[in-house]
Amino acid sequence: MNGLIKNGLYSTQGGFTAKAEGLGRGLFVVPNYVDNTVSIPGTDALGDVYFVQCDIDTPIEFGKADRDFVLPIGDAVKMHKLTLGCKFVTTSLEAAIGTYAVGGVVMISAAGKLKANLDGLFQATITEKIESYDSEPALVCIVTAV
Repeated sequence: MNGLIKNGLYSTQGGFTAKAEGLGRGLFVVPNYVDNTVSIPGTDALGDVYFVQCDIDTPIEFGKADRDFVLPIGDAVKMHKLTLGCKFVTTSLEAAIGTYAVGGVVMISAAGKLKANLDGLFQATITEKIESYDSEPALVCIVTAV
């Protein structure tokens, strides 16, 4: 999995750590403000979600392909609150790339991935379907509701 912010406004949130295994770049997470951890949403259609965009900055991480990079439990999570008009790219998709259409609307699933649906508090419109630089199918989206 992989993801990055292309352009637009977003706020960076620090001071949180990974509560569970499997968190990586391009996923959406929810914060727990009591214990300062983040985890996958666990419920479809939430609005208080953050986009994970952690840097690869240790020798061990440099040896991994971006699609294989995940955060160990307890590691710091660099995450961003995307605002209206922000464009982002992610390979974290709930379904096969062929089920998504340019112009379609996606929300955040319980697994922290994009899901084709209009019911979410956070919504984004698909502007392009691409192949990421590590050969994974990806969606380019623009945030249309938060």
